[in-house]
Amino acid sequence: MESPTATFKHSPLIDQIDEIRLLDLQPGQRGDMLEICIRHALLTDDYLDYEALSYTWDAESASHHVSINGLHFGVRPNLFHCLNELRHPTDVRTLWIDAISIDQTNVAERNHQVRSMDRIYSYASVVRIWLGAPS
Repeated sequence: MESPTATFKHSPLIDQIDEIRLLDLQPGQRGDMLEICIRHALLTDDYLDYEALSYTWDAESASHHVSINGLHFGVRPNLFHCLNELRHPTDVRTLWIDAISIDQTNVAERNHQVRSMDRIYSYASVVRIWLGAPS
């Protein structure tokens, strides 16, 4: 698949209190384009099942890109390498990742979601920690 050229833009969260964006990391092999489907979900949904990712943001800019809903989205190198490691070869993996799940260009949303991160992490079925690629 060729790299998408149109840029992904977040659709607004309707329920600012309980709504989050979950990422369905599509299966694939190392070297394949990282493909993600993003969707809205309510934290109060009893059947919600996702993994939250805690990781270090690099100082570098978003020099790598992934496909979100078929559109281009820039990510920093550390997150790109983490997604490659987390991707399963045959199964979708559902994640919440602050750099993608939160619209970083929307200050009001970003502030609200950051204040809700304790709830977001506590509702996750698993919290993954990524310290960086092995040296």
